[in-house]
Amino acid sequence: MADLTTFRLSRKANEVAELLVSTGWFDFALTAAKFAMAYALKNHFDEINPATYVMPDNDGNTYNAGSLDSVGKSQAC
Repeated sequence: MADLTTFRLSRKANEVAELLVSTGWFDFALTAAKFAMAYALKNHFDEINPATYVMPDNDGNTYNAGSLDSVGKSQAC
């Protein structure tokens, strides 16, 4: 399996994350994106395997592994 060190949003995913913040569901776009990533991996991994998934664009925010897991350990959502 690939060693994933970055978490990149497409333009549309970035817009959705910002919308979730603006409507009060999340405080930060990163928090909304982390929730969405966890949900997608848990419920749709076979459809969006991150090792083989092709991004539609690179126009959204990019986060590194430290942004996702600041203590350096895998944490349950």
